[in-house]
Amino acid sequence: MSSTVLPKLTAIVEQPSLLLNLPLYVNFEWMLTWPVMVLGGVGVLLAALRHTRFNLLILFWTLLLLPLVVVDWFDVWYLPHRTVVYLAFGVAILGGVTMSEIARALESTPAKTRVPVIVGAISLIAIVMGPQALATEPWYRLYDADDEQAWTALDERGTPLVMTGSWQARAGYRGMTGRDAVYWPDFFNDENVRNIELRKHPDLVVLMDRHVDPKAVHDTSFLEGWNVIGQWGDVTAYQKG
Repeated sequence: MSSTVLPKLTAIVEQPSLLLNLPLYVNFEWMLTWPVMVLGGVGVLLAALRHTRFNLLILFWTLLLLPLVVVDWFDVWYLPHRTVVYLAFGVAILGGVTMSEIARALESTPAKTRVPVIVGAISLIAIVMGPQALATEPWYRLYDADDEQAWTALDERGTPLVMTGSWQARAGYRGMTGRDAVYWPDFFNDENVRNIELRKHPDLVVLMDRHVDPKAVHDTSFLEGWNVIGQWGDVTAYQKG
């Protein structure tokens, strides 16, 4: 994996615009939101100016993780978007640094002006975040009746292992049945990985649903030679004959 770092670094130095092509599933606007990023960005400057040990620690933490999020250096598709979770801690704390400085500045203002300023700030944040929040796809609509019928049927079948084509299917199947399920794009995209897993689990079932992302699972041609053991709307289960 380390052999991929230098070529990518060279390409970025030659063409910095490549940094705008974020890795799979990385979306700062949805994951962090613009208000938090703005507050965190201001917090970077304030943390550098008020260089306490804590501020420098958070600043170092955030700037260290940021490159691992914006570039998939090691060709490990899931590393960047999972690293956002840890990056978010730093961004949120840096946003807190900004808010603490604002609160400190308000301490020197007359009491009668503090309330309008606080109300105005909260209203501004609500106006900025409102449209984005309304545009976010509701998580509670990830699954429908077809998904639930598929999971129930595979559970009643006593399926030892399900290889899902999406993380959503794995989470739902595991949560509803408690049975083993794995979401591993390399199973689909790498024949060697697939053969190894089939030797370990010859009776595994592949479950494909509407959430399959072709950017992650881009080779499903091998399923053409497998048996369809069940179909529920847009959800299909396969098993090797």
